Amino acid sequence: MKKSKANQSVYRNQNSLIRALFERAGSARKVLCVALDYAKRKHVALICDGNGDVLKSSFPVENNTAGIEHLIKEISATARHRKIPQNQIILGGEDEAAYGATPSSCVPKPPCC
Repeated sequence: MKKSKANQSVYRNQNSLIRALFERAGSARKVLCVALDYAKRKHVALICDGNGDVLKSSFPVENNTAGIEHLIKEISATARHRKIPQNQIILGGEDEAAYGATPSSCVPKPPCC
């Protein structure tokens, strides 16, 4: 029997790891989302909780080792302040251009992803 369009999920391609992370956290406020906008010389990051409430407004991240260290420091400080464990942190952004590979490949991936 074919499902009617009314019963089909618009989220059928949703990432099961992200869904599991939110379920494990028990509250969207206990998920830290780091949005990255990649650029050739200076990326921009923003940190919010799983509800989308901004916890740290946008800040620049240089496309070099010092910039990555600064990003990690900001993520760690925000997570520590909010008592969010490392395995409840999501890093995300647009598709990476060649110059975007640096931040996503250098920031340690949380165990969930």
